[in-house]
Amino acid sequence: MDSVVPPELTAELTQLLSNPVLGDNEIRSQYRARLACSYNAAGISMIVSAFGSIETPAESGIDPTLSAQNLVAWAKEYDMDGVDVDFEDLAAFNGGTGSAEN
Repeated sequence: MDSVVPPELTAELTQLLSNPVLGDNEIRSQYRARLACSYNAAGISMIVSAFGSIETPAESGIDPTLSAQNLVAWAKEYDMDGVDVDFEDLAAFNGGTGSAEN
């Protein structure tokens, strides 16, 4: 079921992303925390997506442990509820070299 974002929350997010006055990190952090509370109160989870159909983390030799640690740290710093890992490194999967599994 798709969530419908209330207009007031959409307006707050738009303000956060476009308002140059909110350049101060402390203000931005407070605003993000307030926005996260508003979304959670409305039953909306905030998640970030990582990778996708054009990313090649296995083929590129990205350290999976370090990558996961960085994703978790970023998600916590920005008050996310979770991370959606969309791992589609098809060249590594289809290559048969085991690089996608290591």
